[in-house]
Amino acid sequence: MIRLFLVGLIFSFRLIFPVDILANGNVTEFVTKTAGPYEVSLGTMPPDPGVGNIHFSVKVSDIESGEVVPGANVLISAIGPGSNSYEIGPLEAINDFKSPMFYDLDTRVDREGEWLFTVDVSGKNGEGTTDFQVVIKNQSPIPGLLTLSILMALLVILGLSFRGYLLQRNETST
Repeated sequence: MIRLFLVGLIFSFRLIFPVDILANGNVTEFVTKTAGPYEVSLGTMPPDPGVGNIHFSVKVSDIESGEVVPGANVLISAIGPGSNSYEIGPLEAINDFKSPMFYDLDTRVDREGEWLFTVDVSGKNGEGTTDFQVVIKNQSPIPGLLTLSILMALLVILGLSFRGYLLQRNETST
């Protein structure tokens, strides 16, 4: 019973305090544009990004052959709403050896609105640049608060059940 309680407690803490692990395997929707000799596809995680952390996955393909371009230099910059100059970057998107067709970047945005993300690609076929509009929305705290409330209620129920179990066990042993 104690093991079950500890496993439940550890699981509850993992849900309350999750560790963000972002990778391109989570990106499901890509927007594709032409950038010079390349076809550039950009996807975000979460799909509807909010203020805070945002993950970008970029796929670069040769526009003529359609083949993925390995070893390109991919830089991402951004202009926020109400601004005329770059507020993010240029930051280099890293080509991961586990998924060589994607270039990944994690960054943060500080306010909602329409952001203009510029992707610069430099590779064996030359250079190309394209812009992507990404709408950043404030996320509602209600789902998180509701989840936290439910988890806290479950912890209280587990604690009271465990307490009752211990009291019953002590009464039968005396």
